[in-house]
Amino acid sequence: MAEARSQRHSGETDDVRDPIGQPVDVHEEVGEAIAEALLPVLRRLASLDTPETNGTTAAGEPGAPSQP
Repeated sequence: MAEARSQRHSGETDDVRDPIGQPVDVHEEVGEAIAEALLPVLRRLASLDTPETNGTTAAGEPGAPSQP
């Protein structure tokens, strides 16, 4: 991810509004923007090697039984 981040170009549209002192709808907008940005990252992390897929953790160490 660090390598991919270093290759990504950012711009003004990447900024998230500061909701401090703003109405509730701005807080909701910011929360939705953050969730929208995080979901692809979380999906990617969840798809990495897990104990269920090959018996090792993402770091390649023996995995413990999964937690419910």
